[in-house]
Amino acid sequence: MAQQRVERETLQRSDPTVEQWLHDLARRAADADGAAPFNEASMLEISEVERFSADGRTVGAAMLRRDAAGALEAEFAVDPREREKGYGAALLDAILERPFSAWAHGDHPGARALAERYGLRRDRVLLQLMADLMERDDADRVGEREVAGANVARAPEGYLFDLFREGEDEAEWVALNARVFADHPEQGRITVETLAPRLAENGADDFLVARDAGGRMRGYCWLKLGSDDQGEVGEVYVIGVDPGESGRGLGRALLESGLARLRARGIRRSNLYVEADNEPALRLYRAFGYRDHTVDVLYRRDADR
Repeated sequence: MAQQRVERETLQRSDPTVEQWLHDLARRAADADGAAPFNEASMLEISEVERFSADGRTVGAAMLRRDAAGALEAEFAVDPREREKGYGAALLDAILERPFSAWAHGDHPGARALAERYGLRRDRVLLQLMADLMERDDADRVGEREVAGANVARAPEGYLFDLFREGEDEAEWVALNARVFADHPEQGRITVETLAPRLAENGADDFLVARDAGGRMRGYCWLKLGSDDQGEVGEVYVIGVDPGESGRGLGRALLESGLARLRARGIRRSNLYVEADNEPALRLYRAFGYRDHTVDVLYRRDADR
């Protein structure tokens, strides 16, 4: 297939028509692939989008950011109506740099073929796990107290489960989250400023936190309610325990509390995302009935390739 030529245009997402176009394209790609082409961080934080056109038709879009080392990281999608015409390679040619990385959400065969063609290696694998909440009965551990009208599990001795307090807890949570995810390239970089749009999008009604006897935040389990083609889904959006508090059962109790809270809201299924090489977390999640659902892959090309 001959190499296609595309025109590239940088658009501001503050323009409502641009934002609507981006969401429409993302929805069509998600419907075709079974996975959204852009992750939540990109959709909440990146203010520009690259639009690619050919012969006056929009054929795709890319969301670009720099990682902590300054390397370009990309997510891009070809409109399903324009696929199998060579536009994927044209988009990649337009944005490719050294070093460079790109997410393939859903590990699509076309993305794998494109990565192989351009010499991109698989660098990270992110698993989405799914659990049937009706298969597990935690009733013997639930009901010690209520938080905002929904049951939570018994907190380990020395801790109290509470809700995140907007306007008060932001700085403390950001500092704790940075300790928990010190080695994570995205989660550990959240700031008070980038937390704000996440709170606006997801709310704090189901943002559980664990505090010690002195009132200091020691862990958290943030839930996010959504839906897919099978109905409502309760996501364990992010869960973490202060590294200094590990081994005391706090993470397990927070997860139990989150799942109990979802069931109390009538949610029958739960999902979460975890790095494929995070064996301790995988053991915990699989013990709660989570099973593999989808796979996202980060492909990378180093500076010397």
